[in-house]
Amino acid sequence: MRLGINAVLLFFFVGCGVSESKKDSVPNIEMIFAEPEIVQPKETTELFVVATHPDGEPLNYLWSAGGYGSWDTGMFGNVDERNGPRAKWRSPDNSGQYWITCYVDDGVTMVSDSVLVSVVVQQSANSDKIVE
Repeated sequence: MRLGINAVLLFFFVGCGVSESKKDSVPNIEMIFAEPEIVQPKETTELFVVATHPDGEPLNYLWSAGGYGSWDTGMFGNVDERNGPRAKWRSPDNSGQYWITCYVDDGVTMVSDSVLVSVVVQQSANSDKIVE
């Protein structure tokens, strides 16, 4: 009887276990970038990420700018454009440097990478002239 229970338990743990290749396979972010990397306040930059999965599993994407700026909602204003390998981010009113992160997951494991976007106020060519 004891041998039968051990055999059943062994079958259960081996049969229900995750294969070694599945357990170690995680998404890989190969590249992340913004175009352009430098924008003025309230301007839009386009963000891109190239991610793969060793087993060809489908990937989920989510972009975050830590609450700064806003996201393009698409042509009709009702589609969240942050859920794919490409996104459009509108910079905030304030100049500064903003890290924008893309989270990529396969439903089991999440990885992330970030890109730095600089928001600068350009001075006009006439700003150095003294008006009398």
